[in-house]
Amino acid sequence: MEKRVLGRVLLCGVAMFFLVVFAFGPNGLGTILSLKRSNRQLQINLNALKTKNKQLAFEISSWERYSFYKEQLAREQLQLSYSGDIIYYVV
Repeated sequence: MEKRVLGRVLLCGVAMFFLVVFAFGPNGLGTILSLKRSNRQLQINLNALKTKNKQLAFEISSWERYSFYKEQLAREQLQLSYSGDIIYYVV
């Protein structure tokens, strides 16, 4: 009878040890949850960068294809105009 009780106590002790190591060890549950949060944030950043990349690729292709787009950028961003154009500044 004592051997059975001692075996169960020993088994419970080993199980508790592994539970504590799993929960609070260097690669424990806290670290895993922290890495999952970090991974989620990195995925959000990656999706934002992919969207920005698609937008820039569209602008580049528009720049290469359409002369109207070049003219629009020159007029709006570089403040260029043709001679004879009347320019209005809105304040």
